[in-house]
Amino acid sequence: MKWILRIVLALVLIVIIAVVVAFARIDQLAKAGVETGATYALGVNTTLDKMDVGVLSGSVEMDALNVNNPSGFSSPHFFRLNDGKVAVSLGTLMEEKVVLPELKLHGVSMNLERKGNKSNYQVILDNLKRFESGEKAPPKESKEGKKFVIDKVSIKDVDVQVDLVPLGGELTRVPVKIEEIELQNVGSDSADGVMLADLTGILIEAILQAVVEKSGDLLPADITAELRSGLSQLEGLGAAGTLVVGGVTTMVDGELKKVADRGQEAIKELEKSGKEVTEQIDEVGQTLEGTLGGLLDKKKKKED
Repeated sequence: MKWILRIVLALVLIVIIAVVVAFARIDQLAKAGVETGATYALGVNTTLDKMDVGVLSGSVEMDALNVNNPSGFSSPHFFRLNDGKVAVSLGTLMEEKVVLPELKLHGVSMNLERKGNKSNYQVILDNLKRFESGEKAPPKESKEGKKFVIDKVSIKDVDVQVDLVPLGGELTRVPVKIEEIELQNVGSDSADGVMLADLTGILIEAILQAVVEKSGDLLPADITAELRSGLSQLEGLGAAGTLVVGGVTTMVDGELKKVADRGQEAIKELEKSGKEVTEQIDEVGQTLEGTLGGLLDKKKKKED
């Protein structure tokens, strides 16, 4: 009986040690999963300073996600996220598909560079296209990682710097600041949800989409067309809805200025044009009415 008791106690102790070790390593494993998946999807080295999976507190936090710039471009990074946080139940974390009610991300810095006929954003978009098409098998760590369905993703304080160096021209810098971007139902159109590698690409796609749609006439037409073309070849956003909640601003002579919504401006222009056309038609009508009236009066007098 004593030997049986000792064996049982030893087994219990082994299980406790295994659980403690697993809890101790879960942060490292989650961090490695994010880095491996994002690096594979984007084609450039991606690092994460810290990942904290609070098993008992039911929260997941990450600090300083950094996506390197492709080779040949000068800005310190292509994409950087200051911090992210989500509340999740322990039971959900243990499942293969993790359902998250809301993922909150704060402090995004993105650098878009174009030098002559080359751009860093086109390199990233091309890598995402290859990733989505499955041209090469993903690494084992990424393939076997958890998948997510996120009801709402909130991205606040987005700062995009667009540096353009045309052939034979000088550097032109266009800052675009977006207060908040929301994504709804990320991964809901997939039976298994999306992996962390997919999620990183989805965030970048959503931000680029917001820049294209909300930057007004800040960006040159050829840059806008190039971004639209690259984004149209991607399917990462799927059924996820993208909405710019806050205002969009830029710097003009050292001061923040609001950027007019392209769609609203187009509507206003159409309304203005329609009003002008209506006024012109009214004027023509009045002129014709007066002319015809005069002719009829002359005809009547002649007949009399």
